[in-house]
Amino acid sequence: MKVGYLALGCVLLAGCAVTYPPLAAPAQEVPSGVELPPAGAGAGRLLVDANGEPARLTADGATVCANVPCAVSLPRGRHRLTLFAHENAARFDDLEVDLGERPLVVRHAIGVRRESPTLRGLAVVAFTLGATLVVAGASVASVGFLDSSPTWRTAGGSVAVTGLIGLGLGVSFALAGRPERWPGATRTWMLETR
Repeated sequence: MKVGYLALGCVLLAGCAVTYPPLAAPAQEVPSGVELPPAGAGAGRLLVDANGEPARLTADGATVCANVPCAVSLPRGRHRLTLFAHENAARFDDLEVDLGERPLVVRHAIGVRRESPTLRGLAVVAFTLGATLVVAGASVASVGFLDSSPTWRTAGGSVAVTGLIGLGLGVSFALAGRPERWPGATRTWMLETR
């Protein structure tokens, strides 16, 4: 029984996202029209593309490219990259890279997230009203059972049934409004330089 309440709470409040398989990894193609910066002492070079999608690139929290594809020079070692899609800043993906002496090419397909806040809001409202009506209907019907009044039983039963319909609608809205996610996919390789 507790598992059912947890599942219902998860659907109504947390959204219980549906996660699909990751997107296909981009092809191993070097983006054209981008030149690597000169090699520097202690610096690694990085060429980044968002699989042809307009995006902004940050490295360790600081914007390094307003538009990708781009090439940057960063200190050698581990870095956290984040790609933000231009058309929707809520779409972004984080990547970890380890820069060495040879230039690194990173091509990433940014994941997709679909949210339905309206349906989730309707789910909470319908579920709350439905639960309230079920409790009120049960209370009214219990008065009818205590004094053997068919009018009170009928009225209470009708209110409770309406509440059950509201609960059903709430759960239906919650299931229909669950967030959907398709994780992004990355392809990285070392670039051969002469």
